[in-house]
Amino acid sequence: ADFGAVDPVHDVIVVSGRNGILIYDRTASGNTKPLRVIAGPKSGVSRGGKIAVYPPTGKIIANAGTGEGFIGIWSIDDDGDVPPLWILRGPNGGLTVDPKNKTVIATSKPLNAVVSYFLPEIF
Repeated sequence: ADFGAVDPVHDVIVVSGRNGILIYDRTASGNTKPLRVIAGPKSGVSRGGKIAVYPPTGKIIANAGTGEGFIGIWSIDDDGDVPPLWILRGPNGGLTVDPKNKTVIATSKPLNAVVSYFLPEIF
């Protein structure tokens, strides 16, 4: 399954899928080619997963790794086989951001827990 988020500041839609993290013009329609694609071995993106954006700083937060999973954080301007700016190991389920408290909140199926990461650097 694919998951997406809208960034109205940068006027794009960000989609997480099997082919990587795809960044489209917000007004794209039909069979439009993405503006940028984050994919490849360095990116660590290996499956579609939950995704969020934080438009004020242009950050993409995506749960896109296999195995025990990880959340990666990229710039909205990244393109190609780009490693994440930050990696949060372990979470592999739900994902949301809490800008007020500068946290990324995710679920971890192996831990049967909700985990919270304080990351003021991305907010």
